[in-house]
Amino acid sequence: MPMHTTCPRQPASRSMWPGLVANKEMVRIAGVAILSTVLAISAGGQQAPRSPQPTKLLSVDRVPDYNSQMKINQHKAQDMNLDAANRERKRQIDDETAKLLILARDLKLQMDRAGDMPLPPVVVKEAAVIEILANDVKVKMRMTVGGN
Repeated sequence: MPMHTTCPRQPASRSMWPGLVANKEMVRIAGVAILSTVLAISAGGQQAPRSPQPTKLLSVDRVPDYNSQMKINQHKAQDMNLDAANRERKRQIDDETAKLLILARDLKLQMDRAGDMPLPPVVVKEAAVIEILANDVKVKMRMTVGGN
């Protein structure tokens, strides 16, 4: 004789799925969690920038010891040297750009004068010099001394 188990009949006022009320609450909580996560991710670009190194707070009454003073002075000197090197690099870029502009104008003038005639070897050589100078300027513009 097979044994049958019967499920008690639920009253009409209850849901067909008894755990649905608890599941609705979990869905609300999950929805709030997802919404707050999306908002936090979308606002991620608006966070305050972090400093690259943690700053040490010194007490107002305390004078830094000799080692700390040496480190501070070394950092200042290094920053000044890097700034000077970057200023020099920018000056060189400006000078080479001005030379490049003069050479390009001269080359254009010579090509306009030549018209349909074949170009003289001097003009071809000048075009090669312009190309080399332009590549040098391009490389120097990408560099930064002491860049992060």
